[in-house]
Amino acid sequence: MARGGNVQDILRHLHAWGRGNFDAAGTASGRTVLLESANSLAAVLDSGLMDADTMVFAPATGARESLSVGVLVGYEGSLTASGDEMSVDDDFFVEAQDYAVTPFLAVAGPTVVRVTGQADFDAFVHDADRARAQGEFVPALVHPMIQLGDLCALGGAHRCAGPRVRITVDPSGRVRTAPHGVLLGEARDGLDTLAARWSAVERSAGSGCPVCLGEAVPAPVLLAAHRQRPWLSRYLHAVDALRMAAARGLPNLRPSGFARRLTPGCDEQGHAVDLQLAGADAPLVLFDDETAVLHDPVGGRQFRLARQAAQLVELLVVHADQGAAADGAVACLGLDRSQALGALGELERRLASAGVALPSASDRTAPATA
Repeated sequence: MARGGNVQDILRHLHAWGRGNFDAAGTASGRTVLLESANSLAAVLDSGLMDADTMVFAPATGARESLSVGVLVGYEGSLTASGDEMSVDDDFFVEAQDYAVTPFLAVAGPTVVRVTGQADFDAFVHDADRARAQGEFVPALVHPMIQLGDLCALGGAHRCAGPRVRITVDPSGRVRTAPHGVLLGEARDGLDTLAARWSAVERSAGSGCPVCLGEAVPAPVLLAAHRQRPWLSRYLHAVDALRMAAARGLPNLRPSGFARRLTPGCDEQGHAVDLQLAGADAPLVLFDDETAVLHDPVGGRQFRLARQAAQLVELLVVHADQGAAADGAVACLGLDRSQALGALGELERRLASAGVALPSASDRTAPATA
């Protein structure tokens, strides 16, 4: 990480701190420590929480400087309660909001939207259900300036980064991974102890992280929602994909699997692999009547595709098997089987060369992982 805390580094750290998850490749942006009070700074600097890739945000310090290890960034305001606003110099402002206000939110700038209690979580699940059944997404959620927070708790397949990547220190010096997370200890306890306590929390397979929203949503409620909806991580990827497409000037695309398919009738009566936990990170097709885009949730990239190529990708992620996808191409696209197998094989090779991973047949029966 570049020393000195330039704006791109700062935004990258705040983005990772808000989301709270590793990507599917297990990468992260370095540790981010957000202090709610500058009084905790000395304890953090003495605690072993810092390394060369750590960025510490401390209020009212008026500083942006390299330390012996890591970077210190001073800020004004707050980013932990609904309606709070954080500012760093005159470079940028970030607002925090509760999830429940999202349908009424007038987006004025970068905003982190968080689940802060049971009512927020109920609203989140209701909106996810509506997107799955009707293809309707809350407009503010897919706005390019919005980031939904704590994805590792909301999505069963999203991997939590834990305290080795993000830390919040309250005014009393107590440490959580997120503002509404389970209390892990104090800054002076040190990283290894905090990480051990985080790891020791019981995790149910296929459910979201019970730590990062532990003071907002009871673990049994989280588990029940994920058991009923193994596609919640896929929904979060769809939200990310629509937001990215909107930022690229494509605001009205539809994500495959959410009420519609680019190739109707191809989804095996609701048993599509991409809507199961194991297939959550598969490439996602976005489309309208004229355009098709491939979204890679792992790499955070998007590619324009010819319409038939997009249909073939959809068949591959639905079936996770080239032979079954070929059968779908014969039935839905009018290709003969040899044409279908050739086209699918070529498409798989091109995607692999671009670093885009397709689900495999084992993903049909892969065990759920937290």
